[in-house]
Amino acid sequence: MSPLLRFRHLAPVFLALRSMLMRRARTALTATGIALGVAVVLAVNVTNATLLSSLNAAFDEAGGRADLTVIDRARGGKGFESGLIDRVRRVEGVVAAAPAAQFFTLLADDLNRWQSAISPAGVAAGNLLLVMGVDPAAEPGVRDVTLAEGRLLEPAESRYSVVLVETYAREHGYRVGDKLPILLPGGRGVATLNVVGLIERSGAGLINGGAVAFVPLAVAQELGERGGRLDRIDVVVPDEVADSAAALAALRERLTSALGENVRVIYPGARGEELSKRMASYRFGLDLFSLVAMFVGGFLIYNTFAMNVAERTREIGLFRAIGLTRRQILALVFTEAGLLSVFGSAAGLALGLGMAQGMSATLSVIAGSTAVPMTVPLDGFARSLVLGLGVTFVSALGPALQAAGISPLQALRARAQTEAGTWQHYGLRFGPGLMLLGWLTFNDLPLRPSVAWPIVSLAALLFLLGAALSVVLVEPLLTRLLRPVIARLYGREGRLGVANLQRAQGRSLLTIAILMLGIGMSIATASLGDSFRRDLSRWIEAATGGDLLVRSPVRLKHQDRQRLAAIDGVQRLTAERFVEVWTTGMAFEDEIMFVAIEPETRQQISEFIFESAVGGSAATAFARLEQGGAVFISTTMVSRYGLRLGDSLRLETPRGPQDFEVAGVVTDFTGNGLMAFGSWGDLRRYFGVDDVDRFIIQVMPDASVTEVKQRIEARLGDRLNLMIEAVDELMRAALAVVDQSFVMFDTLAFIVVTVSALGIINTMAISVLERQREIALLRSLGFTRAQVRRLILAEAAALGAAGGGLGLLLGFLLARLYIRVVQYLAGYELSYVISTRALVSSLIIALVISQLAALWPAIRAARREIVSALKEE
Repeated sequence: MSPLLRFRHLAPVFLALRSMLMRRARTALTATGIALGVAVVLAVNVTNATLLSSLNAAFDEAGGRADLTVIDRARGGKGFESGLIDRVRRVEGVVAAAPAAQFFTLLADDLNRWQSAISPAGVAAGNLLLVMGVDPAAEPGVRDVTLAEGRLLEPAESRYSVVLVETYAREHGYRVGDKLPILLPGGRGVATLNVVGLIERSGAGLINGGAVAFVPLAVAQELGERGGRLDRIDVVVPDEVADSAAALAALRERLTSALGENVRVIYPGARGEELSKRMASYRFGLDLFSLVAMFVGGFLIYNTFAMNVAERTREIGLFRAIGLTRRQILALVFTEAGLLSVFGSAAGLALGLGMAQGMSATLSVIAGSTAVPMTVPLDGFARSLVLGLGVTFVSALGPALQAAGISPLQALRARAQTEAGTWQHYGLRFGPGLMLLGWLTFNDLPLRPSVAWPIVSLAALLFLLGAALSVVLVEPLLTRLLRPVIARLYGREGRLGVANLQRAQGRSLLTIAILMLGIGMSIATASLGDSFRRDLSRWIEAATGGDLLVRSPVRLKHQDRQRLAAIDGVQRLTAERFVEVWTTGMAFEDEIMFVAIEPETRQQISEFIFESAVGGSAATAFARLEQGGAVFISTTMVSRYGLRLGDSLRLETPRGPQDFEVAGVVTDFTGNGLMAFGSWGDLRRYFGVDDVDRFIIQVMPDASVTEVKQRIEARLGDRLNLMIEAVDELMRAALAVVDQSFVMFDTLAFIVVTVSALGIINTMAISVLERQREIALLRSLGFTRAQVRRLILAEAAALGAAGGGLGLLLGFLLARLYIRVVQYLAGYELSYVISTRALVSSLIIALVISQLAALWPAIRAARREIVSALKEE
């Protein structure tokens, strides 16, 4: 007894497996399309989860097991009173509290190797050492430390002892018992610490990427000129309180009330979560790409199943003739879809994890966060699997219904063809309308954050579906335009190849649509990157200006400007100081960057890109800034807080909350975009500081930038521990980071184009299989093997040219939509730049892919023996 009779209920499985094995190439192509779609979705979910974990870890490492952290409310001040530690410990519910004072410095040995690390989060020193003063008696209750060698700091220790991370010490050549020379803040010389122990690079050893030195609290306060003040207090609470959001929030409120208005009580991961929110544009872009990849993959799967059904029309007719019902035919097609989706999804999950590793590493660089092991969210894993299975079954639904509707007589008489009537019907009725609806949604985006992603995602799908359906409206015109061009390239075979598109119009339309979507995505991605690159270049030139940037690992004194101004070749210079400060009384309370500038000299050296300015001019805006009590804010802050010219921005300062009038709105790409620029007078008045983060120098017109740089290094470099960078070199480095930031998007766009290529391969393979007898007849009438190859390549060239040409038009529209979304999410007012390199390369790719995809089917068709092909029914 045959297996089909013995296990009748498994008949669809056996038949589906038989069909898949007989058509191995098609099976592999379809499974690959499913795998790529699932892989992209999973990779994006894992990348987003890993990014959030990485950002939180970057801030949680310092807090260790802490559930709450007390920090200076002003952030721009010099810490808060150390007596607050006793008040914290007296609050009911506090199990442990560990005070800390900290500052950044540099090893004296690293002076000649001091380097700058540039990322989209800003420019910072790449090898700074964090000196962290701790209370050895309180530390074990808050931070985990594993001793590798020597000893830990002892309670009540006040000697100049230091504990280093083992890997950091080994890289710099230090061992237990050695002397560690560090630069003192303010250029006060060098202090020598005694290395008493080494710890493993885990727990607290992960702080600042392992570049951390633990010293007694009193030592850090002395060396960092803290005057007995603290920078943070990490608080541990009972597990039952920590596990309850409400209980933890209540304890946080009690601490806030007990400690007064000069400090802020935050959750240790709050800054990481906030930065993650500000990275929304990257995460949103990844989500959008994964959505589009699955959409294009769905078209590929649909196309495959539709052609599968068309090719097996006679086979399905035979099944119907021997008694299979419509329901059984449906079961057969769905069983094949299920098997393919399982195999493809399984492969996609494995591929997605591999893709996520590279994407997570890249995005960690973009975010400026410490890389952590990948986080694989269960919901993301499930979502990827459900999408893979769901898209496959939805894509198989139409072909399954078509197969079930084939009558035995119709199927047995002739080979059925995929019909274009359905596409023409829906294309005429819904194509342009769906595109218009998606376009209007994208261009009218003042949406609540809670609904922005679902609505924008739906708008993207509607727009892309409308574009795919609209192909039927322009395909006849494209065919007429392409016929003479293809004929000129391929001769008479070219005309026949173009005519073949009309004979299987439904299949051709789908293939053109798939290629159009892939090319459009590629162009839009490259254009978005070029828009960022152009505006970032303009911003660096305008905002930085000058010729040289002068910085030091320890802040410079304001009076150092006189020494720099005295160097031959220096025409003028201006100072900048960055202060982290909290907004208050606004729609959101954020930690932003207050940048103090000298308005008079700054506008002489460089300029801001004003979106709007008080009085309508930059000169008036700078004059208002010079008066004090005013700021320039970034476009991101305008978007986030809804501020306008003349409105007030309230900031927490060491002198209490202060209102600053908005005197200008400027474009700024620094960090997360939350930037406010104020005057040097306000820095002294409200923040009580006068030191400098960097000087911007403009050299005289007839002076050499390189020579002036060398003079500064010779006269002041060693004395002030200076690092001097040419602005044009900094610009090149920043633009390189932008290119790196878009690597993952380019990769995803490449995946979409790859899926498009699979569609062409599928189409050409099926086209050749369906026309074996026709090709054999042409051969018998005198067609040579070369003519057969040209015929098939001409058909593929027509598909590639049509898909590529439409992809160019779609790319123009998608680029505009992408820029609009970035403006909404990130607040950046980007220019609309179409990447000419992407236009040219994408069209070439479309033509090359079409030829490569058709090459093997063309060779197989030409090699087929005439007699054996004519025997096929």
